[in-house]
Amino acid sequence: MYEEQTNPFKYFLMIIVGIAAGSLLAWGYSSLTPTSTDFGTKTESTKTADYPQPTNYAVDITNTLTNTELATLNSRLKDLDTDKHQFGIAIVETTSPLDIEAYSIELARQWRIGQEKLNNGALIILAIKDRKVRIEVGDGLAGDLNDAKVGRIIDDYMVSALKDGRWYDALIGGITGL
Repeated sequence: MYEEQTNPFKYFLMIIVGIAAGSLLAWGYSSLTPTSTDFGTKTESTKTADYPQPTNYAVDITNTLTNTELATLNSRLKDLDTDKHQFGIAIVETTSPLDIEAYSIELARQWRIGQEKLNNGALIILAIKDRKVRIEVGDGLAGDLNDAKVGRIIDDYMVSALKDGRWYDALIGGITGL
């Protein structure tokens, strides 16, 4: 009679896959590629996360930008809206109690940026009080906007202006880089 031999490596892999699958279910699967940068020191956070509604391509619930600056961002983002990609910007005070990664994933889900089947959207999150910025990229854009490229966009086009408090210039730089 044939006895199947047990392979410890096989069981090890099954356990790892099970843990990974459990983590994805617990956190909610996101097909978005994370990239973020802390551009300064953190400040105290609030107790609940505040998600802005997607009333336009760029939304500023902090009133940090002037109406003209916001209109310019919306115009630029609208011009970039194609069947290949769609971009959005959210400016918030804080992402607390969530870290910027968890916050940006949830906000990207809520806003449904890009075409659903293609997952070809990207969202720039700017958290003023947290002094953090993040670009959340859908899998459909990951070939063109991989983690390394998005990191360079933040470093090369945004961080300097963010450190100086020039929020609009940083966001225009981010759009230019995208």
